[in-house]
Amino acid sequence: MFNIGDKVFYPVFGAGVIAEIEEKNFHGVSGKYYMVKLVKNSMLVMIPEKDVNNKIRKAVSEEEVSSIMEAFKETGMNLPEKWNKRMKIYNDAIREGDIFKMSLAIKNIAFLSQTKKLSKSEKNFFYTLLGYVSDEIALVLSKDTDEIYNIILSSLNFNEELS
Repeated sequence: MFNIGDKVFYPVFGAGVIAEIEEKNFHGVSGKYYMVKLVKNSMLVMIPEKDVNNKIRKAVSEEEVSSIMEAFKETGMNLPEKWNKRMKIYNDAIREGDIFKMSLAIKNIAFLSQTKKLSKSEKNFFYTLLGYVSDEIALVLSKDTDEIYNIILSSLNFNEELS
């Protein structure tokens, strides 16, 4: 289980810190709830204890952050030609909340952008994934999210402007 102050990642919501663990009666169900304060918008998310182990994970270590940051400097791999197959890769990475899969998708979208103009949807996936990864790394390193965001962007080699 987790403790107050633990840095965690909650898929689809993002990185945060366990701010409180409380007994609550919510919609007629009494139980222990973990209150996670998200990095992105300081929103407090309430997670029932019974769901904690399959919904959130401990944030990565500083050593893992170092390997992730180094990997952004490497060349990406080719993604499937069909948009629906690429979309599945991106959605799975977000749903699973695996920072390594999200980082790989970011790197591969950047690589794809060198040979193909990205669609608005693909750019949106890129920025969503980049936001999740930046938030978690910033949380782990106690740095500003925008600083990490810009470091990651500068590590990637783009042929086209993403903004």
